[in-house]
Amino acid sequence: MVVKDIFPRQSAANAIRSINTEKVAAVEAPSIGRNPGTSAVITPETLLYGPTLKLERAYHHINDMAAQSDAFLAQKPFVLWERHERKANRKTLFVKQDKPIPRVFPLIVGDAVHNLRAALDHTLFMMAKDRSPKPSKIQFPFPRDDAPGTLRNAIKEGQVEFAGKKVVEAIESLGPNPSGNGGLYGVHFLDIQDKHQVLVLTDVKALIRAGEPEEALLKDTTGYPMPAGTTLVFAGSPSDDALMVLENFRYATRELPDSENETKVQPTFAIAFSDREALAHHPVIETLRVAAEETRLAVQKMIEAYFDPNNTFPA
Repeated sequence: MVVKDIFPRQSAANAIRSINTEKVAAVEAPSIGRNPGTSAVITPETLLYGPTLKLERAYHHINDMAAQSDAFLAQKPFVLWERHERKANRKTLFVKQDKPIPRVFPLIVGDAVHNLRAALDHTLFMMAKDRSPKPSKIQFPFPRDDAPGTLRNAIKEGQVEFAGKKVVEAIESLGPNPSGNGGLYGVHFLDIQDKHQVLVLTDVKALIRAGEPEEALLKDTTGYPMPAGTTLVFAGSPSDDALMVLENFRYATRELPDSENETKVQPTFAIAFSDREALAHHPVIETLRVAAEETRLAVQKMIEAYFDPNNTFPA
């Protein structure tokens, strides 16, 4: 399995330059509440500096994780087996794990997530620090739940209003709540978990896709073909007893001796988050890619809103 870089042809700096800054004038911050040693003039360039560095570092970690994960999976650490039980007329599919997932993997994921979260906070801090009476409280708002008013409360607590009305509207449109923007909220969830304990990546996903060689595994196991475009996912931990149990098997299982063997065709395996994590069973690399792109888009949207001519600030 070949994992490509998230942005193979452009750096974060180039990716984020799609923000339209040509017609944007510098914003003069008021002197009241200004932090010592900070510039009074905020330009697109000064706003981009911190978030771009954080995004660049997040992409570095994601690509590092992808490359190391690819190399680990190339060693075939997970193998799908089938168990025949003659008397019970039952076939069981399960995964055997020959190698442990490297301990450095959750650390790389944690570093990537932290930098994505920091990119959001850096963006808002630069916008609101000179107007906020409590600059230490500035942060990107993530409400705890979907209850009415929780996003508004998170925006108020995060001092977002001091970045301007248009920025508030932009964040509301992003939907950074549990049932809203999953990629963005995933950054928040994982960052909180990584602060308190090492992320657990013990789960694996076995994927079988229609039209691919591994589809033969499904036909051989159940006798049923899959419609084009179908993806069957076996989600579970190597410690689980089984991924799939087939009883009253339609073929001549009773004529086979009790046995355990590797399946003739192996599925595609991917490392996923443990069921102890917020994004249980989600493939790690794909999840990080989505989170990175949603974070980049959020930074872009906030900066464009900040320099909107109609952006107004609290009196």
